[in-house]
Amino acid sequence: MILLTGGRGAVATQLLGLLHEAGLPVRVGSRMPADLNLPRGVPAVPLDLTDPATFPAALDGITSVFLYAGPDRIGDFVEQARKAGVTHVVLLSSSAVLGPGAATDPLAKSHLDVESALLASPPPPRSCGRAPSPPTPPPGPGPSRPDAP
Repeated sequence: MILLTGGRGAVATQLLGLLHEAGLPVRVGSRMPADLNLPRGVPAVPLDLTDPATFPAALDGITSVFLYAGPDRIGDFVEQARKAGVTHVVLLSSSAVLGPGAATDPLAKSHLDVESALLASPPPPRSCGRAPSPPTPPPGPGPSRPDAP
């Protein structure tokens, strides 16, 4: 299941529509879940990214997170996500982190701090499996060309 944070924001709202339309299981976390206008069948859960007490219930059964967060308590969220079995995090950040002086610009620094916390966290467990090789074509003449005589 996918957890969307920032459920009242424009990006999360659009993403929710796409995921729901595709039939993917999704849950929306919000400080005020009762105030959300969600598609039928999409559950909401209390989630305050500055309150670690809300993390376990929001992350229960979650494997992927769409994350829009400030730097406060992000380390705690990442740790709880790992413990819950989350293997994939997509972070909504800002191109401001790429500019000169990003470390001193308040908006850029906020995003940069979240990125740094995610990058500093241990990687999630990964499957060691490989994608299967493409099938080997049967022996014999190759495919006929439409322009062959």
